[in-house]
Amino acid sequence: MEKLKNEDVSPFTNDISLTFRGERSIPDGCVLRIALSTTALFITAAVIVAALAVIVVRLESRTTSPISLPEPLAFSSQTFTVDSTSGWQNTDVVLQMGDQVVVEYVSGEWHIEPSEPYSDADGGASGCDFDDCLEPVRAYTKSGLVGRIGDGEAFAIGNYAEITAQTEGPLQLRVNDAGILDNEGSITVSITR
Repeated sequence: MEKLKNEDVSPFTNDISLTFRGERSIPDGCVLRIALSTTALFITAAVIVAALAVIVVRLESRTTSPISLPEPLAFSSQTFTVDSTSGWQNTDVVLQMGDQVVVEYVSGEWHIEPSEPYSDADGGASGCDFDDCLEPVRAYTKSGLVGRIGDGEAFAIGNYAEITAQTEGPLQLRVNDAGILDNEGSITVSITR
């Protein structure tokens, strides 16, 4: 095999010397010199880096999904007037299970009997303690504000309540009184989601 001389190698090349020992087709001690030009070395490295970049980009495009952010919470507030002479009144606020809403007394007065004083949403009359009580919420004051979601179980609200929906449906409000024909007045509440 012909040996390269230093003068045969350009100043822009790198010499790599390999020595093979043992039983090979190349005789012992024979040095094989490979000269690669610097330009060829840089081109080879650039091709390898570009190939790796393409592989990484393809892998990322297969495993990366776009990040989706949750919808911002929409807070809204509305007022609703509850008439003491009507039964369940639909507020047009429709709740899903887990939704939270705040109902707060704003203004107005009502009473459930001509002999009873006017009151706000907390009511003024005592609760109904006997078994044949027909008020929507038996253990709550008879002239207090009560609510329900859809056709669900009624609950006390009064002047302020934070409600977490246990079912879905429209929020409905009324006075806690079964005999509404002799009632008088109304109250206004704010409903905030």
